Amino acid sequence: MVTRSKKPSKQRKAHFRAPIHRRYKMMSAHLSPELREKHGFRSLPVVKGDRVRIMRGKFGKLKIEGRVQEVDLRRLRIYVENATFEKEDGVQRFYPIHPSNVMITKLNTKDRLRRERINKRKVKKELVEEPPEEELIEEIEEGVDEEEVIEEEEFELEPDTDEASVETENAEESSEEADDET
Repeated sequence: MVTRSKKPSKQRKAHFRAPIHRRYKMMSAHLSPELREKHGFRSLPVVKGDRVRIMRGKFGKLKIEGRVQEVDLRRLRIYVENATFEKEDGVQRFYPIHPSNVMITKLNTKDRLRRERINKRKVKKELVEEPPEEELIEEIEEGVDEEEVIEEEEFELEPDTDEASVETENAEESSEEADDET
């Protein structure tokens, strides 16, 4: 979480009083293996319109799959179309499900900003990935030529200006300015 404290009470406080931009990140769910392979990352925040499969809990045993109807950032729950219960008066209600208990099977990419975020994460992932060690070793061996190796003996370093002489020059200039003022 955000806090550095080890106290459970402070951890809970930070969790339940988190601002909206942090709550959005808390609403992340795992991607299906196909989406993970396609996009190159493991999880993504759930949004309205995503298709999810419920993996755990009361509806997890049934492996219910459906579209996300609502995302409640205040309660940190999502509502899936096929996960409902009937109240005593006969009204059907959506069952609140925590996003960690679902897996995203199809992304809702109607939102331009979400498409940009997904593409940005793909590009970041490609930039971060390093080539295998064999390629690195070959690049190092190719890049180093004996002619290009510069020996330290070829360079003669110029002596630095003496710091004490610079200080005395500054002091002389300041004393001359003081004499001119009087």
